[in-house]
Parts: sequence; C-alpha cells; structure tokens
Amino acid sequence: MAPKLDAATSTALERQEEFYLFVLARVRMFFVKPSIRMMVAEKLDVGVKGQTAEILGFAAWDAMGDQNPINAEWTRESRGWLNTLEQKLADAEVVYHRYARNTIFDYPLFNQARQRLHDAYEHDTSFDNNLHLQFLMVKPEWQKGHGIGHRLLQWGLDVADKVKLPVLIESSLAGYNFYLRHGFKLLKMIRVDFVPEKAYDMPVIVYDPR
Repeated sequence: MAPKLDAATSTALERQEEFYLFVLARVRMFFVKPSIRMMVAEKLDVGVKGQTAEILGFAAWDAMGDQNPINAEWTRESRGWLNTLEQKLADAEVVYHRYARNTIFDYPLFNQARQRLHDAYEHDTSFDNNLHLQFLMVKPEWQKGHGIGHRLLQWGLDVADKVKLPVLIESSLAGYNFYLRHGFKLLKMIRVDFVPEKAYDMPVIVYDPR
C-alpha cells in the first residue's frame, strides 16, 4: 500500500507550479540580501562539447547584528544602484506571491514558528551579532562520503573564527549529529506544535569560537 501523504505534501504535489514559484521567490530573496553570502558546490564536467556544471549543494550564510563586522563588510560590498534595484524586485516578488498567488503556505503560522525558534537566543545579548546558517542542502546521492556538506559548513565556521562570532542554526533532527561533529552544542530544543498532529522538535544549536 502506498504511504499516506500529509495535507501539506499532498497540496504541494497537486500545485507544483505554485510551490515552485514560492521556493524560487524565497531563494531569490536570499541571493540578493546584502548581508547574505551563498556558497554553491558544483561538479564540473569537461567534454568535447564544452563544460557543464551540476549543482550538488548550497548554503546561505547571514551576518546578523548592527555591530557585526561581517555584516558591515558584506553590505558595503553589495552597495550600488543595480544591487538595490535587484533587492527591491526580489522583495516585491515575495510580496506578490504571498498576497496574490499563494494558496498553499500558511505565513502567519510560519512566523509564529520562526519567532519561537528565535526566542531561544534573541533575549541573550551575547548573540546579538552572529553568523546564521539559513540553510544548507546537499543532493541526497552526494550526502555521504564526499565532504560537500563539510566544506559548505566549514566556510562559514572559518569566517566566524576570524572575527570570533557565534554561529547559530535551527537544525533539523536529521542534520543534528552532523553539526555536533563540527563543534556545535545544543542551545535549546524547541517543540513546534502549532499543528498538534504535525508536532516536531527542532534543535537550536550554537558554535561559539569566543
């Protein structure tokens, strides 16, 4: 018998185009945010017809905090009218999807869950300036034995080590042990139970070179 899909997965499968546009808008927003750097792992193949590239994984690092030297540096590098215009267009795309196209994503519930996760550290002033790993993704067939996740993560840890900034992650349970092996420690386990039948635990973890 086929596995039973939950409502969110079923809706996404039924409305694949809308789900794709939602994900695309969110990723574009991260790409153009001045305080974020995207790291991409590619596999390059060179043949007689030229060079092709396959994306194997990527990570988004967000330098957060008004007194964060990395935030100041990255924002300074991203100045310019073209970057500003691109950011405004990406923000407008997200707003358009939310209010004109969206029928599958519960934004208020998402914001509640995000705030509960952020409450684990936002009241601790020692974390006001940090490097936040927004996401790290590796293709399933490249997750074991290739070191791609390690390299994507280590790039951010090296940046944090240089300026003595803590690194914060809202980790999945699947990735929890991976981060522990790289020196992270559990800050708090958060129960996300706004929809009781879909309740889950999410570890908020920290790497602190200070």
